Amino acid sequence: MPRSSFNTAPPATGGWLTSASSAERQAAKKQALDTTQTPKRDLSTSPVAPPSKSDPPYPLEQHANIHLIVTSEGLGWKGFCVSRQKEEPHKRTHSPRPHLLIGLTVSGSGLAIERLNGVSVHTSVLPNRFIIIPPYSDFDININNTIETIYLCIHQNIVDEITKGLSGDGVGSVGISPSISFFSPLLEQLVSEVCHLARMKRSSSASYAGHLIRAIAAHVVENHSAVSTSAQDQKAIKGLSPRNLNLVIEFIDKNLSKSLSLEDIASVCDLSSSHFTRLFRSSTSLTPHQYLLRRRIDTAQRLLIESGMSISEIAFECGFADQVHFTQTFRRFTGKAPGAFRKAHWP
Repeated sequence: MPRSSFNTAPPATGGWLTSASSAERQAAKKQALDTTQTPKRDLSTSPVAPPSKSDPPYPLEQHANIHLIVTSEGLGWKGFCVSRQKEEPHKRTHSPRPHLLIGLTVSGSGLAIERLNGVSVHTSVLPNRFIIIPPYSDFDININNTIETIYLCIHQNIVDEITKGLSGDGVGSVGISPSISFFSPLLEQLVSEVCHLARMKRSSSASYAGHLIRAIAAHVVENHSAVSTSAQDQKAIKGLSPRNLNLVIEFIDKNLSKSLSLEDIASVCDLSSSHFTRLFRSSTSLTPHQYLLRRRIDTAQRLLIESGMSISEIAFECGFADQVHFTQTFRRFTGKAPGAFRKAHWP
């Protein structure tokens, strides 16, 4: 099986939160090379790919400083898994695995990728941002504050089959580019939905989850691999600089409970409202107002599920003028009233 540009052999056993010795890695390398000679199953009509015998077991193993909130353990999902967890300060090393890793910082800041495939990067991940780690990568994570994260692992076989479908015959694998601390409303929705399915613990969720995973894999291949490089180069769309986008998102998240005008947000970058709106939309595919509403609804969903606050308290906390306005907006985004949403999502 062709690999990404980060070409390191996976260990034969253990979850992705564990490390392996040099001897284990050498044995795994031989086993992985032997495994790649086996023809792949055609997944063009199947939502998931079955993992090979050399794959690490599911679910993810729990680190001493990682406290699982949600896991897909026991749901029969094959070729992918998801977990949501509270992480306390610690450092850990991830040994190579044949999986694409997608991570989302749900709340808090303090996660940093310090090393990726032997290269020091020391890049921090802001709240509500993603990391993408390509298959067969080893990396170090440093967490210096209590945070909440979602991790999604997708087997290389699924990524390869999606790539083949997007790129045409003859292309079965591409190099996924690592991305650290990027913002994606669409990816956040998809990953959150997969995590919700795991929370509900329904045995019938595997098929729906599999289709969501294929959509996520397609999004990553289209936006974070060589498949999309030429198209992105041709577009050369200019947006906000990464620094300004980070400042804007931090400003919005810190002031969700306040009444924010477009001028307030644009002033963070010292830009006119119209110019800022164009640049922000180029960077996020959303207008500032659309993004602000989405962040308020995302925060409201989390508070409805995880807190004991009343609906009126949540409405105020998320910046809505009153409970009626909050209920109307929430229903428009989610299809349910806040009370019904809370009832449906209680564990």
